[in-house]
Amino acid sequence: MSPSSFWKIHGRAAFPLLKPVADMMFAIPTLSASNERCWSIHDFIHSKRRNRLYASKVEKLVFIYSNLASSTGEPIRDHLADDMYPDAHDGDMDVQDDERIDDDEDSDEIMQAMSDIG
Repeated sequence: MSPSSFWKIHGRAAFPLLKPVADMMFAIPTLSASNERCWSIHDFIHSKRRNRLYASKVEKLVFIYSNLASSTGEPIRDHLADDMYPDAHDGDMDVQDDERIDDDEDSDEIMQAMSDIG
């Protein structure tokens, strides 16, 4: 039995003041995007390089990282990764379709050159 059907059968009569709250709660769709985002941040913080952190420290860092991102309104960039891989992000997030075609042509040329070598 689903929670909403259980509430319709048993909860409305027993808790009439909670009826509007329950109706709103059961109308909200459940999404896992925020949970996936938290796990992604957790994986970023607790990496192979930083795997000796205690769980409580990782939890605090995830909390700070996610709240900092939400308070600034901008995604947080890893500046160390930017220094190591400067070509990985060119600052232009709006990639045009013709740019994607050029990338495909470049990869075809690379694959052709690799097949010529081997």
